[in-house]
Amino acid sequence: MPGRVATLDHDLASVAAKSGVIRGATRGCRVGGDVSLSIRPECISLSPDDQATPAPTVNAMLGTLQDIVFIGSRVVYLVEAESGDLMTCQTARSSSGIGFEVGTRVRLGWNDDAVVVLRR
Repeated sequence: MPGRVATLDHDLASVAAKSGVIRGATRGCRVGGDVSLSIRPECISLSPDDQATPAPTVNAMLGTLQDIVFIGSRVVYLVEAESGDLMTCQTARSSSGIGFEVGTRVRLGWNDDAVVVLRR
């Protein structure tokens, strides 16, 4: 996912991307520099979109579930974010089922340490 470094705090960059502000670890980037963001799919949490609660503004986005793929003990979700970015999320397969259907509006969220900011 492309973006531009907005601020740096030691090795933590805040990046302006189409989907909003994303923070992650970086080395060698500079403010104003163009970067690519890599977010670990197994670190992205997926939850139903509770439209009554404001969405977080950092390391989060809203989207629509496009596809669900079962890979052994894992479930892979393909989500189209409101920005148009396609996000892949992975979770452990639960004995209680998947809990989502294709077409469901969802929230994606992750911690700073799930993101790597790469110079372009």
